[in-house]
Amino acid sequence: MDKHSLTNRWLKIWLLLSLSLLCFLTRPVFANVDSSLYIKITDATTAVENGDQTKAKDLVADIKDSFEAMANHDSKAGKKVSQALTIKGKVTKNN
Repeated sequence: MDKHSLTNRWLKIWLLLSLSLLCFLTRPVFANVDSSLYIKITDATTAVENGDQTKAKDLVADIKDSFEAMANHDSKAGKKVSQALTIKGKVTKNN
């Protein structure tokens, strides 16, 4: 094995380890979203699929309340989410 290939091998190992460490140190963007919101969204989707509008509307209201209690809910994107969670009429998968 020549010196050049050994240097390339160590460089590749160092790069791989650095990227692996970086993956463990970075925090996913969605990490600050409460996991209960995901559960409520899934439950609301199931309620819509089962035709249970009362349960779906209650869950969407809970989702909106939980979302609006979060930091940055009043950002530009957060306002769009809050507006989308204001559902009048029948709850569907599209809204």
